[in-house]
Amino acid sequence: MKADSFLGHKGGFGRLSGYIPSRFLNTFNVEQELESALREALGLGHGFTEEAAETKTGQVSTMFQTMPKNMYGRVGRDAMQYMVSRYFGEHYGWSIKGFDPASTGGNASQEAAPVTILQEKLPRSVETVVEHRVERHGFALNDVVTMVVVLERIIFDEGTGMLEDAYYLQEKETVVPMNHSELVDVVLTYMMIYGFQAERRNRTDFPYTVGKIVRDYPKGWPSALYGLSEMETELAKVRSENPFVDRRSSSGEGYSFDVAARITRRASENYGKWTTGEQCADLKANLVKHDREGNGRVRLVDFYKMGNVSNNWFMEESSDYPSACGCPGRVLRSPRAAGDHRELRAAAVELP
Repeated sequence: MKADSFLGHKGGFGRLSGYIPSRFLNTFNVEQELESALREALGLGHGFTEEAAETKTGQVSTMFQTMPKNMYGRVGRDAMQYMVSRYFGEHYGWSIKGFDPASTGGNASQEAAPVTILQEKLPRSVETVVEHRVERHGFALNDVVTMVVVLERIIFDEGTGMLEDAYYLQEKETVVPMNHSELVDVVLTYMMIYGFQAERRNRTDFPYTVGKIVRDYPKGWPSALYGLSEMETELAKVRSENPFVDRRSSSGEGYSFDVAARITRRASENYGKWTTGEQCADLKANLVKHDREGNGRVRLVDFYKMGNVSNNWFMEESSDYPSACGCPGRVLRSPRAAGDHRELRAAAVELP
């Protein structure tokens, strides 16, 4: 199935039963066990190098210095969540569910949400060590850096799995090099899985998903165009590394899984910032059209009537959501009168 048809005309650790009592672990042993367990979990060649650790430490340390600390000079769970959220937001434009304020603020039942993300991904030894750190000592700078590295690795490993599924949907073998056209199809299929949440292992449903994108985006699906742009940029880097390797001709070497992985990782790393720059601008432009008074605010009644913007943004929040997020004023489910502007404006969406 060709994926380029939609390009348009342009072409718990919180509650573990295996808890280790503090009398059996001193601070040094905890440090050693944490590092050992994480190295075992990540393995050599998985990005947990000394150079990577130093880089991450430099990126996190400034935030860490500003955080309130306990008697051990360590931070609590909330500060750790904040720093992890800030790191991924700043470097990738990502919001990590369970770490971002929207999924953790003011809800005691979600207190252990961050550790739940890792519960099924890491060996039990890692869960136990980090549980001990949460309940007794807090998080040192190295712990926050380690959390960032682990989450980053899990996310990129998941991306590799998505790429393997894209090969599957295109009926390609990961060990067989592809020509340029086949590479395009795989990259676009990856973007469908990554950006459109297409069914990853359903070949029967795949053509219908492509058809839906074609209908919804007659001028071309923006995420597909973005994916191709990132592909060409990464391929230029591949060519510069060894300009004598022929990959594009029929008798050439072709494109391996490693090359495809480099492309999709690049696309994943930059996707958050791209959506912020491109789609958020589109969202704001459409919201401004509903700014009746020209004061940078949109009435909630108009906001919810929109339904969606460019099939990218769907206004599916409940009417109680703005109040839960601290939006000033109260939400009016049904205005008492069309002229009741004061209360409608009090419950409004602020434009950035």
